[in-house]
Amino acid sequence: MSRLQTINASASPEVQINENFDAVAPNALFARKAPTTAGLTWGYYGGIFPQTYANIADGTLTLADGSTNYIECDDAGVLYQNTSGFTGGRWRLYSVITAGGVVTAYTDFRTTLGINTLAGPAGPTGPAGPTGPTGPTGATGATGATGATGPTGATGSGSGNIVGPSSSTDGGIALFDGVTGTLLKDAGVLLAALAQLGVVQSWTKAQRGTAPAGLVSIGSPPAIAIDLDTGNNFTLTMTENSTLSEPSNPVQGQSGCIVITQDAATPRTLAFDTFWKFPGGTVPTLTATAGAVDVFTYYIESATRATCALLKDVK
Repeated sequence: MSRLQTINASASPEVQINENFDAVAPNALFARKAPTTAGLTWGYYGGIFPQTYANIADGTLTLADGSTNYIECDDAGVLYQNTSGFTGGRWRLYSVITAGGVVTAYTDFRTTLGINTLAGPAGPTGPAGPTGPTGPTGATGATGATGATGPTGATGSGSGNIVGPSSSTDGGIALFDGVTGTLLKDAGVLLAALAQLGVVQSWTKAQRGTAPAGLVSIGSPPAIAIDLDTGNNFTLTMTENSTLSEPSNPVQGQSGCIVITQDAATPRTLAFDTFWKFPGGTVPTLTATAGAVDVFTYYIESATRATCALLKDVK
């Protein structure tokens, strides 16, 4: 290989020296520039960045004092400096140690990393390796044993032969024949004729509910509890002064009455919980006659109140 020209004794040796520097100038990219380096200012030379052919201008960086400063650049020739360490994927340029506001030492990484050398072409892709053999198929597990058969159910008593009527009315209800137990017959009743909750209907017979047991006064102080799920109409025989408590299960729209019979010997008083509301807000008193009968009527307005009245001394 040819070398740089030898510097001979002449009247102008600087010419030969400068010509040599010109020949190696591309390798000075990002090299330390002594004239602009002082204190914590780090000067560097610019040049043509080989990866992008960008023209990088001379410049300076401000170093952190009392630290190791890592100077690096990316593939576009942009410079970076930090005190943590070199960053993966970037070109390492210098590590610079500072103390007392000046540079105390530095290491040049440029030549060892080939910053000024273009990457060579990629080598050819190697051949694919052979496919490995298929592993053996695992063995099938054993089939579990069949469980025992359950006992046969009892034989039914009916013959199972259901016979329908020869004709029927649309919407009619079918009944079993009470004698044979196997014959279906027309009940003679239409489904539309039965009582329904969500339909306006005209009743042709009286409708009655089973009267619940009579109410009693219990507890101390004495109180009378009513469960409105058990009925609409109640009876109460007074045996001591008591209070008609707030009922359980009040539902809007329910109404009824309580027939109240006074003590046969000594008239008693009956107070009312605030759930029960009266005309004008005036709470009535029972007829103060032994054996007298008063009728208390109510209409449930909501889960918290009922409109009431007391029919006194009914004879």
